[in-house]
Amino acid sequence: MKRCRFISHQGVDIYYIDFSDLKTVEEIDEVMIESKTFIRKQAMKSMFNLANIQNMHFNGEIKDLFVEFISGNADHVYQSAIVGVDGIRRIVFNAVLRLTGRDVRCHDSVDAALNWLAELKESLVVVE
Repeated sequence: MKRCRFISHQGVDIYYIDFSDLKTVEEIDEVMIESKTFIRKQAMKSMFNLANIQNMHFNGEIKDLFVEFISGNADHVYQSAIVGVDGIRRIVFNAVLRLTGRDVRCHDSVDAALNWLAELKESLVVVE
């Protein structure tokens, strides 16, 4: 299954980045390169993203990759959500958010995150 793809949820296209179960820096970096290459070509503040980090390995090097990844995507992303932030990943993730200044919302499940992002995007639509 492709790790970076759009999921259509409630009529809203959400860019899904799947880091789940990845264990090496090389695997994680490969997914980051694929997704940031796409994201950074998009219009400013046009993307709604969901990252899944369930069971993903974390260490200092991976934290640094995420700081660059999240910071570098900021201009193109309107809102991001993330799932799989538990235990040590929560501590590292909170540090990444402090370093990047980004507002990325944690959710307990992919469905909950998709629902939240779809509702957020729908609320931005102006009815004329």
